[in-house]
Amino acid sequence: MANAVRRVLSFDIVDALTVAVVILTVQAWASAIARRGFDYDELEHAYAIWCIKLGLRPYRDFFECHPLFLWYPLSLLFKLVGDSYAILFVCRVLTGLGHVAFFIGLGKNTALSSATGWHTRSES
Repeated sequence: MANAVRRVLSFDIVDALTVAVVILTVQAWASAIARRGFDYDELEHAYAIWCIKLGLRPYRDFFECHPLFLWYPLSLLFKLVGDSYAILFVCRVLTGLGHVAFFIGLGKNTALSSATGWHTRSES
């Protein structure tokens, strides 16, 4: 516990700026989720998920030009929520969280690769 308190008290200006950038980014992201209009792809995916919720099968009962990777899991969410317009915002938040997870994984992979030194050229 004392070690955690010491770490918090030892914040410098770079740490404070990092926290400020993260807070502003999250605020801008939340504002965009609430206020931005829907893209045609978002509505197309929502339509495909809705069709699957009704029992239709992609590429046989309805045409879709996107892969069906997340339609089946999200159709369960559509069954729980029902036919509500708010589900589009839930899908938008889930998409944003997927992007965050992707960039965290990318950062960890980059940090791991630079720590192992695979990217350095040999001088032979």
